[in-house]
Amino acid sequence: MTDSSRPLHTLFRALTNVVAVGYLAGCVLLLGWAHSVSSGDTPDASLAGVWPLFATLPVSFVLFLTPGLPGGPGGLVLAVCVGALANAIVIGATLEALRSDRRRAGPTA
Repeated sequence: MTDSSRPLHTLFRALTNVVAVGYLAGCVLLLGWAHSVSSGDTPDASLAGVWPLFATLPVSFVLFLTPGLPGGPGGLVLAVCVGALANAIVIGATLEALRSDRRRAGPTA
């Protein structure tokens, strides 16, 4: 494998990790729940958007507070999507690094 394709391969392996995909699916479900709750007239509607933001910290919070990005629901969805993707990459890369360390260590006696 060439050196130029190595980062793309690492990124692909990180994003196809089962735990990272599960995290992304959970974030999508949480964002859908927040949308459905905030669409209705319930007492929880005012804070429903906070939970997807919390689930995708710290990237989503930084993006949400960045001036110049769209505010309101569009900005929240953008911040949550970018934050979830960044966190999924970190989760997948961490698990890949732990697996490769375990493979290099060899069998334990």
